[in-house]
Amino acid sequence: MLAEITRLKDEAAVCYETFRFREAIQKSMNLARAGNKYFTEMEPWHLRKNDPERCATVLNVCCQITAALSVLFDPVTPDACRKLREALNISNAGWHDITEQSLKAGTPFQKGDILFKKVEDEAIEAQRRKLEDQTRALDESKPVLEPLKNTITFEDFSKLDMRIGEVLTAERVPKSDKLLKLTVDIGIEKRTIMAGIAQHADPEELPGKKVTVVANLKPRKMMGVPSEGMILMAETPDGQFRFITSEADNGSIVS
Repeated sequence: MLAEITRLKDEAAVCYETFRFREAIQKSMNLARAGNKYFTEMEPWHLRKNDPERCATVLNVCCQITAALSVLFDPVTPDACRKLREALNISNAGWHDITEQSLKAGTPFQKGDILFKKVEDEAIEAQRRKLEDQTRALDESKPVLEPLKNTITFEDFSKLDMRIGEVLTAERVPKSDKLLKLTVDIGIEKRTIMAGIAQHADPEELPGKKVTVVANLKPRKMMGVPSEGMILMAETPDGQFRFITSEADNGSIVS
């Protein structure tokens, strides 16, 4: 039985070194199963009365297997294995310390803690409620998006002339908290565009910014200044505005 410790430890080591973790765990489990089978078949609780010396040998073998398992399972259950090694008084034992006689005769054991506590139904229910609460909180925090507008025909859409432009200048408009006066190069010409983005953009940071322009809107005066187009922006669910930008050349058509 003790020879199984060396054999399965070496096989598990090869599996770990070659990243075959599932097989490594299977090798470790094989040693645990063999030890459990040995303990059950030897029945040390009977040997204690009839053959104390044989009982001591059986318990020694079981302890050596337990010591080996405290290292073999360390990569997957490190906390439990650490507690087990502390109880066996081999806290610093590593892979190369595991042999058929890892525990020396006379080694005192410490009082150990329960390695794995039974998961009660109440704990499972508490975790289930916790997950439900988290899911509900995530659902409630999801932004509410605007519904889709009425459908239009392709012909309606094709009437729009949208082009990539580059902001050349940007300045605030006197007596207006919302408007910025932009000069935008749309490739074929430069346009003056009045944009209601003063609360969402710093005019000093806009020169050189690529933007998307609706270039064929009928001009209209805003604060006495003719506006020759519209800057397209995306509004996020939380009310923030983001430029719809592109690295394409000025005047490139958006379709």
